[in-house]
Amino acid sequence: MSDPAGPFAYFGLVASLFLLLASVTARPSRWRFLFFIPIACINLCLIPLHFADIVADYSVHVILVGSLFLAFDFIISNDVQIDLRQKGQDSDIARRPLSERLVWGVRLILSLRGVGWLHEPTKSLRPGYTAQTSRTSFIAQQLCITMVYIVISDIASTYARTSCTFLPEPTNCTMSSRPFFWRCLDALTFACVGQIGISNLFNIISVLSVACGHSTPKDWVPGFGYWSNGYRLRNFWSIVWHQFLRRMLSDPGKWLVKTLRIPRGTNLSSYTQLYTAFILSGVLHACAEYSITDHWGYSNALVFFPAQAVGIMFEDAVVYLGRVVGFPKRLGRAIGSVWVLLWFVYTLPVLLVPMASVGFLDQSLLLPFSIVKPLIRRLGYA
Repeated sequence: MSDPAGPFAYFGLVASLFLLLASVTARPSRWRFLFFIPIACINLCLIPLHFADIVADYSVHVILVGSLFLAFDFIISNDVQIDLRQKGQDSDIARRPLSERLVWGVRLILSLRGVGWLHEPTKSLRPGYTAQTSRTSFIAQQLCITMVYIVISDIASTYARTSCTFLPEPTNCTMSSRPFFWRCLDALTFACVGQIGISNLFNIISVLSVACGHSTPKDWVPGFGYWSNGYRLRNFWSIVWHQFLRRMLSDPGKWLVKTLRIPRGTNLSSYTQLYTAFILSGVLHACAEYSITDHWGYSNALVFFPAQAVGIMFEDAVVYLGRVVGFPKRLGRAIGSVWVLLWFVYTLPVLLVPMASVGFLDQSLLLPFSIVKPLIRRLGYA
C-alpha cells in the first residue's frame, strides 16, 4: 500500500518543477548536468506516494515521470539554449537577461509538442488556426467544439455504463469476454471518450489563455489528428493520437542511437528509436497505474505499449511487401483501417482490465452527469 503524500512531498513536487525551469533558464555550462541529479532523486522518491483521489493521483504521476523524461531531454540529451530555438527568434537566448530567459524556459517546458519552435513536428500535427483568426472567433469556435464534444461524450458515457469493460464490477466479465461486435464498440468508445476528455481540457485552457492575451489563436494547434489517417498503426500513434508526450518519449531514443553510433537512416536506428519510445511510454503509464492499483505487477502498461512497437514492425514489413507487388493504395488503406481496429480490439483488454477493476475508467473517462439519459428514459428505452 502506497503511503499518503505529506507536505514535504508537495514541496518536493514544486521543487522538482522549479529545478527543471532553472535548468533551462541557466546559461550553457559544463556543470548544467548537475540539475538532473536532484530532479531524478526527488521524482523517483515521490512515485510511490499517493497525492489525491485516483484520477488526480494518476495525473500527478504522469507529471512526475514526464518531467523526469523532459529533464533528460533538456539537460542530458541537449544543451537547450544552443540546440533549441523558437520560430522567429533572432538572437542567442543565452545572451539575453534572466527575465527573458525565464519566459523562454517556461514556453519551452509548456510547449510539449514543440508548437512555435523549430523542432515542431509539423507533419504530425493538424493545421491549426491562422494568424488572421480573431480572438473572438477563436473563443467562439473552441466553445462550440467543446459543447459538441460534451454531447458526444455523454452519449458514449451512457453506453459505457452498460458495458462491464468500463465498470469495476465484481464479475468475470471483461472486454475480452464480450462478443466481438461489443468489443469493437468498446474500443471505439474508449478512444472517443479518451480523446474528448483530453481535447476539452485542451480547449478550455486555450480559451482562457487567448482570452487573457497570454497567447494567440495560431498557437493552439488541435490536440488530435484526423481519424481518416488511422489506416496504419504507425499513423495512429504518430498522427491521429495526441502528441503531447512525443518529444519526451522520442528524444531518449535519438540520444541512444547517437550514443551507440548507430548509422542514421537505417532500420536499426529507426526501430531502436521506436522501441525506446514505446518502452518509455510503458514505464510512464505503469508508474501512473501503480498510483491507482498499489501493485507494480498489476499494471499491464509494460506489455501493452511495447507491443505497439511489435505491431508497427510487423505492419512495416507488410506495407513493404505490398509496395513490392504493387498492391492498390485505396484497398490497402481500407484493409489497414480494419487491421488497426482489430489490433486494438485484441490488445486494449490487456491495458484496460487493471484500470477498470479499481474504478479508474469510470471516474476518469465517463461524465459525472448526463443530458442524454433523461431523454432516453422519456422515449421509453430505459
